[in-house]
Amino acid sequence: MIQRALIVALSFSLLIACEREEASPSNEESPPSTNQAKAAPEPAKPALHDAQTPPCAKPEEDAKLKECKAKCDGGDLVSCVGLGRAHVLSRDPERDAKSPLERACTGGLAEGCTALGDVLVVEDAPRAVASWRQGCERGHSIGCQRAGFELEMGKTVAMNRKVASELYERACTLGLTLGCVSRGYALRSGYGGEPKPAEAFGYFERACKAKDLMGCTFQGIMLFEGAEGVEQDKAASEPLLVKGCVVDARACSFLAKLKFEAGEVGPASLAAVDACTRGGAPMCVEHINATTKGCDDENATACYALASLLDLGVDLKAPKRALVNTRRNAALERACSFGEAPACADLAEFTEKGFYGIEADPRRARVLYQKGCALEHAPSCAALKKVR
Repeated sequence: MIQRALIVALSFSLLIACEREEASPSNEESPPSTNQAKAAPEPAKPALHDAQTPPCAKPEEDAKLKECKAKCDGGDLVSCVGLGRAHVLSRDPERDAKSPLERACTGGLAEGCTALGDVLVVEDAPRAVASWRQGCERGHSIGCQRAGFELEMGKTVAMNRKVASELYERACTLGLTLGCVSRGYALRSGYGGEPKPAEAFGYFERACKAKDLMGCTFQGIMLFEGAEGVEQDKAASEPLLVKGCVVDARACSFLAKLKFEAGEVGPASLAAVDACTRGGAPMCVEHINATTKGCDDENATACYALASLLDLGVDLKAPKRALVNTRRNAALERACSFGEAPACADLAEFTEKGFYGIEADPRRARVLYQKGCALEHAPSCAALKKVR
């Protein structure tokens, strides 16, 4: 269908771009930029105890559970964590997950405190935050991140974004790139004081260099927009937004804006569809006007993208349904006429089955499949053999 074909096309192009960058020699210089952001602390390599200890057995593996319990009782604190997580996995209220985790935490294992917090949060959020912070103080970065998030959101405990930001900084220093992203966001937003965009940029940059794509997203957005201490550099923002678009709708949306500004209507339209698919109706609507202009200028990809944006981004409840169908079908007609084979295939399917306000017409559907097949579109050729 429309969205699937566009997403596959965009995802492939983005992955190729990322692979090319990954394949670049390590001594190759980055694109020149005038931004000299205040350096964020270099994240440490994650310590061994930062790893998430898996459950030591499946819920039904009684012999392994007994062996694990024996090790825990004998003072093996990692086994205590594994036992606690196995009991959590079982979802059996008769199995006590807290006791072995409390033993691990009391015994000094940082991960035990973090895992205990994960169990406590359902029934006692303040105690969970305290347990996470204990894990954090002992060097478990995930505990820092968990506690910071609860304090930032303020839904289960009293909001304290200043402390949350400090916890994110420690998570970053301990090697958790998500902590670097969260610390950057806190500084950019001014949690606990005035916004510090230049410092925020440094944290995003560190995260991105460590291959955290959310860090690339925010670094790219800041370069696209510019901020105090961060000079606008749209050229430098592009490769970062390409990376971020793999995981984040905002990166796709800014990438679409950048490409539209540069007159690259086809790639811009694909990025707009990915932003729309990931980010929902508001991001779909945001790019409809630019994509419509691209379609009016006879860009086949823009017409095909416009059909998807209209489908996903406009309230389809009656009486708008018929209007949206008319606009979307017209966009598909134009895309097909300009040689966009998948658009011909979609239009053929709708015509064959009588979907989206199109009267069923197998004969016309066959003509559309033939056009798609002539454009070397394998699905059209396959469908052509079946249509009567």
